[in-house]
Amino acid sequence: MTITLPRVQPGAGSATPTLSGGVRTARILLWLAVMLPFIYTTSKTAAELSGGGSLGALEVLRGGGPFVLWGLSILAAPVRRRGFGAPDVLLALYALVIVMSASNPLNPNSQASLLKSITLISVILAMWRLVRLYDHPRELVVALVGWVHVVLIAGAVQILVFKSTVYAAGATSTDGLARLNLVVPSVSANPLAFVGVAGILSCALGVGPRWLHLNVFVRNALMGLYVYEIFLTRTRSALGVGLVIVAVSLVVRARRHPLSTITTAVVFIGGAVALMPSLLPQLHTFLQRGQTTASIDSLSGRTVIWDAAYRVWQQHQTLGLGYYSGHRLGIPGLQQDQSNIDNTWLETLVDVGLVGIVPLALFTLVGVWRLARSKLLSGDIRLWGVGIAVYVVAISFINPTIQQPGAPQVVLTLLILSVTPRPHAEREQNADDLLSAQPWLTSPAHSDLQPAAVAGRAVLAQRDE
Repeated sequence: MTITLPRVQPGAGSATPTLSGGVRTARILLWLAVMLPFIYTTSKTAAELSGGGSLGALEVLRGGGPFVLWGLSILAAPVRRRGFGAPDVLLALYALVIVMSASNPLNPNSQASLLKSITLISVILAMWRLVRLYDHPRELVVALVGWVHVVLIAGAVQILVFKSTVYAAGATSTDGLARLNLVVPSVSANPLAFVGVAGILSCALGVGPRWLHLNVFVRNALMGLYVYEIFLTRTRSALGVGLVIVAVSLVVRARRHPLSTITTAVVFIGGAVALMPSLLPQLHTFLQRGQTTASIDSLSGRTVIWDAAYRVWQQHQTLGLGYYSGHRLGIPGLQQDQSNIDNTWLETLVDVGLVGIVPLALFTLVGVWRLARSKLLSGDIRLWGVGIAVYVVAISFINPTIQQPGAPQVVLTLLILSVTPRPHAEREQNADDLLSAQPWLTSPAHSDLQPAAVAGRAVLAQRDE
């Protein structure tokens, strides 16, 4: 087959397409849509939830706002074609199950189930559209990394401006110690520690949007800031799992970039050695968190709640009790202010039973497997995505993650959907492979042919569109 490259005028520059204002606006609207459900807390006690009542303005904004922003994004930019893969179908099945759970006759509060499920579906719709507004998964993942940094920088600002508000003992605290919980966006301690680990891994690998200017100084400064935020969250899983993920990622990266990786490791180790004498007593307090041996053995009381939740699920194994309201109102002994049971899978079983956990678990397993094997992501970007996806799965057994709107759900879902089959990106990758197989095109001796090679890449990418 012969491909005729279009004639390119000298000095025409790169053939990289310019991002239109409509697409840029649509992206911003959708990023706001995925964050809106947890932009500010409207949590209720179990007594308030069971009593029903009218909806407040913030509840309407959090629930209906994403739909409005999703609709505006369609007006701003046209819908782009892209295939649907197994993860999309499984996510749609899970969404259908949680909506239908509102009609469960055993549901203790059908209105709460319906409202929470609608909110989650609005976020899923926004993410489905968001992945279609990026021409390649690399662009989406870099944008996702930027979103992570925005949340963490917002946290740093809140620490500076009103630390006494965001760093305080919560109503559900079992140890009475202060922990960092952001107000806007509303990100509690455990999910915030996850975001902190994602930010640290981004800096360690040098993955991020251009506006971050990730030079050596910026990277080390941000890593220090994010470590401080994690310390204020008092989240032990960030040390037990997060640092392991970062360390393993650096070891893998060292095979390709030994010098920069060793430099990053030296900074980490040097900082730890320098600060260890002063931080060692605080580290002990951080790990113990004022808890007794019995409390630590029960994972801060989690195992007691899990035992009660498991007994509830055994009585309603197939359908559960109803999305959200099932675990909030159906588990005896749960605190009035406790909105989750710190276990994604057990909470899902209580809420929507086996019919709900099967599509959610398959979405996660199939999605992470495809993410790890996909050729659409490569290098440090792929390493960041796989590392963070593994981290989300690991902490899902001790924290809420992908079953409800929040930072872990946004990050993992977008990573999985980013590598779902998309004909345009696959043709573009094939074009890259074909052109890279001709090294003479990139040699200085043939620099006059490089504009034509770039244009040829565009032809290959757009073929059969």
